[in-house]
Amino acid sequence: MGDKTRIILMGRSAAGKTTLCQCISHEQIRYHKTQTVSIVNQSMIDTPGEYLERRGFRGALMVTAADAAQNSLDRARRWAESGGAAHTPVPWDKETLGYALGRGSCAMAALTDRGLAGVLAEKLVRADVGRRPSLEPLLHENKNGRAQRPAAPET
Repeated sequence: MGDKTRIILMGRSAAGKTTLCQCISHEQIRYHKTQTVSIVNQSMIDTPGEYLERRGFRGALMVTAADAAQNSLDRARRWAESGGAAHTPVPWDKETLGYALGRGSCAMAALTDRGLAGVLAEKLVRADVGRRPSLEPLLHENKNGRAQRPAAPET
């Protein structure tokens, strides 16, 4: 793998994600419950099974860079759809998106914090109202990630 490429392993609890990381890294196989996202040998990202099992851990918004390759766009759409997240291309290139995330380059990113995703969705819709249909579910999130209550009718 190239030094900028990472594989993310996601699956149900006890599916063997950590064991696979240990095998690929030529480590002694030992069972331990993965509690947090961890990077293994700078090339693999191991995740807790709860990321798939509990909807609250799934991404809220998947974004793709304006210059992302078609296969990256397709993959991001599939991941968003399978995780129940919204997807939208953003008006920034891979270098700009990567810089914002502290990386050299990034074709796609998942925002897991619903409040942050809601704020970004609002700003994207303000800049381009055509994004509203795909981002509508996030436009009603407040900064705490909870759906806002409708305003009380005036009497």
